[in-house]
Parts: sequence; C-alpha cells; structure tokens
Amino acid sequence: MANINLLHLSDLHISDKRLSSTSKKLIDDIVSQIKDMSEVILVVSGDTVDKGEFEKYIKGIQLFFQSLKDSTGKKIKDVYFVPGNHDKVRSKSNELYGKYIQYERYEMTEEVWNLQSKNYTDYLNMVNVVKKIFNSKSRNTTCTFGVEYCETNGGIICIVKIDTSWATYGGKEESGKLIIGKYQFDKLRAQYSEIKDKLEEKGKELTITIGIGHHPVNWLQSSEEKKIKKYMIDEEYFNMNLYLCGHIHDMDVENWNNGYHSIMTLVTGIGWNHQDTSSNEKDKKDEHRYSLYIIDKEKNSCDIIMRRSQKNGKFVSDYSVYTNDEEKKDKLCYPLVMDNSRQPFINMNAPKGDFISSMFVDTYMINSIKKIQNQLVAFQKKAVELLMFYEREYVEEQKDLYESEEYLDVCLQLNDRFFKKDYANPRIDEIFSKEIKRIYRKFTGYLYDVLVNFVTLFQDCFPENTNIRAHFRWYNQDGDKYFRLCQYSNVDGEDGPNLSTIDWGGMIEQSYKIGSSLVYSVNQKYNNHKPVKWDDFLTAVPLFFKCEQEIRDASNRKRKRPMITFGISVLNEDKNKNISKCLYILEYLGISQLITSILDDFMRDFDVDYTQYLKYIDSEINQGE
Repeated sequence: MANINLLHLSDLHISDKRLSSTSKKLIDDIVSQIKDMSEVILVVSGDTVDKGEFEKYIKGIQLFFQSLKDSTGKKIKDVYFVPGNHDKVRSKSNELYGKYIQYERYEMTEEVWNLQSKNYTDYLNMVNVVKKIFNSKSRNTTCTFGVEYCETNGGIICIVKIDTSWATYGGKEESGKLIIGKYQFDKLRAQYSEIKDKLEEKGKELTITIGIGHHPVNWLQSSEEKKIKKYMIDEEYFNMNLYLCGHIHDMDVENWNNGYHSIMTLVTGIGWNHQDTSSNEKDKKDEHRYSLYIIDKEKNSCDIIMRRSQKNGKFVSDYSVYTNDEEKKDKLCYPLVMDNSRQPFINMNAPKGDFISSMFVDTYMINSIKKIQNQLVAFQKKAVELLMFYEREYVEEQKDLYESEEYLDVCLQLNDRFFKKDYANPRIDEIFSKEIKRIYRKFTGYLYDVLVNFVTLFQDCFPENTNIRAHFRWYNQDGDKYFRLCQYSNVDGEDGPNLSTIDWGGMIEQSYKIGSSLVYSVNQKYNNHKPVKWDDFLTAVPLFFKCEQEIRDASNRKRKRPMITFGISVLNEDKNKNISKCLYILEYLGISQLITSILDDFMRDFDVDYTQYLKYIDSEINQGE
C-alpha cells in the first residue's frame, strides 16, 4: 500500500473576489510540496469565508479552489469540509440562541438542530460548489456533520466530520463552552458503524480513521470534551488515528493515549483576513500556516510537514512546535498507532526479577543510535586490524628465536594458525610455550590498545566536554577483589584518576548473572561503591571461553568468579544528562557481547590460558612491589 497523503487547510478567511497575494503563494507552495505525491486528500477544517459573507465572496472562494485544482492537476482526489464559526450566517437571533445554549447547557435535539442548520445553507452550497471543482465522487453534502469514506493509494480512509461550531455566536469567551450534543454524537456513531459493516460485507476494512472539526476539543464544555475523547479513542466508537482542526490560527501536535490506543490532534490555519489593512493584521503576515500529513500504515508512521509564511508572504518550514535545534528538520515523524505492543521505548538491562527501566526513543536517541551503531562497526573493524597487527608482529619476533630455515617453517605454522585458523596443529603449542610471557605481555598491550580505540572512536558520540575512561579489571582471589589491569581516558590517557579496587558483588555480580552490561544510573541499588569523580558508568563482564575461575568461599563452598571486567566511566563538565543516554544505547546495542568477541579472538588465536595469565599478572605486580 502506498502512502496516504492529506493536505490540511484551515481558517482561509476568504474575503475578496480576487486571489490575495497570500493565497497565490499558498497555492504555489502547495504545488511544490506535493509534486512527488500521486494522490492527495484535501481537508478544510472551517472558516473558509470571513464573517459568513458567502454571497459576497463566493466568486473568490471558487477562484481559490479552481486555481488550486488547475495548479495541482488530478493530484487532489477528494475534498472534505467542516464548518467554522465564520461559516455561519450570523443574526441577532442566532447570537441570543448561541448564548442560551452555551450558558444554559441546552441539549441539542433534532428539532434544535433543524433550526440551527438554516444558518448553514450558504455554507453547504459552497461545499458542493467546491466538490464539483474537484470532481468529488462523494455525494452532495446536505449536513454539516457526518461520516464518509474514500479509497486512496490502496487504503480506505474514514472521515468523521464533526460540527463544533453549531452553538457558536461569535463571542470572544467561547473557549470551554461549546457543545457537540447527543443528537450529533448518536448520528455520527450510527453512520460510522454502518460504514464499517458495509465494508466488512465486501471483505474490506478501514485503513485509518480521521476526525475533522473546527475547534480544538479543549474548546468544548468539560463533559463534552471528555465524551468526544472517549468516542475518538475507543475502538467501540470511532477508533480515530488523527483529529484535524484549526480555529486558533496556530500549529500544534498533541497525543492522547488510553493505554491501548492513541490519537494525534493536529492544528493548523491561515487565520487572517488578507484584505484587512489595519496595522494589527499587517503584522501577522508571517503567521499563515498549513500542513501536509504523509501516512504509512505499514511503517506505523505519520510524517508531518508544517509550513508557515514569512513577512514577504513566502512559505517556509515551520519549526514552532520543535523543542530544540537538534530536532529541526523539514518534517516531524510520529507513530500512527501507539499501543502497548509498539511503544517506542528501549528497555534497560536489570537483574532478573527487578523492575526494568525504559527509555523513550526521542530524536536525540534516534540520531545517537545511528552514530553509535556506525562506531561499533568501526570499533569491530579496528579490533580485527589490531589483532592482525599483533599476529604479524609476533611472527616477525620469531626471528630472534629460530635459525633462518627453521624460522620459515615457524612462519608457515603461525600463518596457518593466525590467518587460516588451523587450531589443530600441535606444533603451535611448542612455539607458544617458548615465549609464553611475551604472549601475556602482548595480551596486556592488546587490551590497552582496545581501550584506546574505544575512547578515540566513541568520544564524539557523547555530548561535548565529556570525559570518558574505559578500563579492564582483573580478579584476585586473595580478598575476592578486582584490581586495575589497564585504563585509558580521553583527558589523561593512561595516567588518569586511579582506577579503584572493588569487591566482588554489586554491579559486577549482577552483570555476570544476566550475561550483559548494566548502567549505574538505572541500577544504583546494586552498586557497592558510589562514583565520586564520575557522573555515570557502565559495567560489563566479558563471557569468553573459560572466563571463570572456581574458588572456595569462607564456608569452603565452591563459587565461580569472572576473571576480567570491562567498564566505561563518563563525566560531563556541563552536566549534560545525555551522557547516560549514550551509555544506555551502548548497552542496548550489545557492547558487552562485542568486547567478549574481541577478547575471544585474541585468546583463541594465541591460546591464552586466562588462569595462567592472571597468575602472571599477580606475579608481575608483586615483583614490582
């Protein structure tokens, strides 16, 4: 199924028989924005005319939509209208009646509706005139509200048209006082059910349901607002995906969610009388807005393109609803459906049985995931290159141990081991045994170089002015503790703040048990030492082959301990909390598993016995003391 494309106009306030300059630039911009779209559904959410003067400006309305049709060709497949407060033909009796309805909270009945509908005769005539311009396949509009559907780009859209304006009278304090009414609710629900049943009989189903109204729902009386939200979001009623409105002459995006279903409300609008030459209206030249929505049901996405005019009347991207500069792109992207099975959250690692923290995937996260993923690939590539360097270096070093003819044979044996992965050759054991300490020294150097590569590659993934330290610790059975093996920092290199010695337990134990990394900020209760010089850190236990050492505890019971740990500590001088998000992403993308693989490769190729390596480390430290 192709994308479903919606063009949302509102509050045009047409008040001339000619095209205003804003209208011309609006049409030009629409043409440029939809040039790559095959089909577009046009939605107009009220106040098409200014002050209900249809008789005076019907030619101007026709001219605008005819120009839009001529400029866009056959792209606009159909058009749907709802009335705004300016689309009513106002009278003194209508004003008195509207006040009575709002203040007395009078219920709409069919009789009341029939009386009010007389104010919309000119509006309905206008709607049908415009529908003819676009060769609309839908039936003539005889009511200001109702439910219709159309097929576009392989999908079926249901349009629920809601009249939020029938009880308006033009007062400045109408917010929170408007009524939809039981009569309208019941009619809309019945029509919606009828359409669903009709489609089901044909073996079809609705792709999306869109609600259209002139006013944001918070302009309704509280009981009415509560009711319409229930109707919109509940699967037993309208099961809407979007609600489009205008009136406030601004752009806004809001989500409602009941835990099972969500709905986006999208607000836009041109908003001003283009022919008004008063200074106040002239100053609003840069406040004209319209929007495009590109819906992909299969990807569960709704792309929102917001456009606004500048002082010169030309339309550009509207960034008014963005929260920060990093988000500013030509479109916003929201999930079309946000239910419990599709929540855009990343679950953090935690010990089994514990509460699992979740992290919302915002724009910063999406950009960071891409950047960190790319660096993980680069890190893995660097590790492969690093291992090959150590292997070639080791081959070269054998010249000091063997005569030239024997050296050639050794080279062949080692090349088969390192580059052809021949692990069954008994000759290799003999070669390695002659210089086992050299291999251990190389392994220590290799671990340090891994840290250097990590910090160098990932420092740009963290916010500016972030200090990063990566390290390895080794296990010492005496005291059941973990000591510094090597470390590297982007600030002090190897000579940074001394890596503390820590006891078995805490984050190391929990990371070992779950087989993955843990981040301190979401697992603080398990940490047995509070960081003093760092804002946050990640702990991982590489589970490579024979990574465990069996010991006996104070009760002479056998216990297992991982023999090496990996960690990342971060500190941001500007107190930027996004540093923790970067650690969460590293955890989510499997940094622990990658470190395990990198260590495994060296230990397998050089046949490193880690138990013996730890004894070597211990003896070297003791000799140093």
